[in-house]
Amino acid sequence: MALVVEERWRKVPGFEKFYEVSSFGNVRSLNRTILRQNGAVEYKRGRVLKQGTKPSGYRFVNLCVNGSQRCCNVHRLVAEAFIPIDPSRHEVNHRDGIKANNMVENIEWATRSENCQHAFDTGLRSRFSGVCLKGEANGACRLSPSDVRNVREMRRSGMTFKEIGKEAMISVPHAYRLASGKRQAHIREVAA
Repeated sequence: MALVVEERWRKVPGFEKFYEVSSFGNVRSLNRTILRQNGAVEYKRGRVLKQGTKPSGYRFVNLCVNGSQRCCNVHRLVAEAFIPIDPSRHEVNHRDGIKANNMVENIEWATRSENCQHAFDTGLRSRFSGVCLKGEANGACRLSPSDVRNVREMRRSGMTFKEIGKEAMISVPHAYRLASGKRQAHIREVAA
């Protein structure tokens, strides 16, 4: 017989009247009444918020109170709401190394050195370079070395960064960084 785990909800610290976070890593707004500048009263029904993913792989939500918006990492919201804060540990670690898995059982407080050691142990960082994994070895990478070479070839052929961005489905600034070698510099051209 399968064990059914119930989703638990707690107030988001600092946003107690407006938002809750769950033990599964979901975030929802609460029902509330808003007084508009023109004096009108508006009732807003609570809902589960859509989460975004940062280039680093971390999930985030935008919390808005009184017209002020704040971007918050979901793993930190879960940790602050469900796990007692340890004054000696200021970072949040994903036990399984999967940044999108924000269930409370997968989250723990850690020191900077514990977090870095865990990244080495799980292969998220390379021991040899001491830096984050490059290219396709990095989970946030969307372009293969051949894609990067194609971007550089498009630029050499005279295409604008805007045209390259549209063709490769990347932003114009990213097209510039790839073509100029500021990103993916480790990828060398193949000798013809």
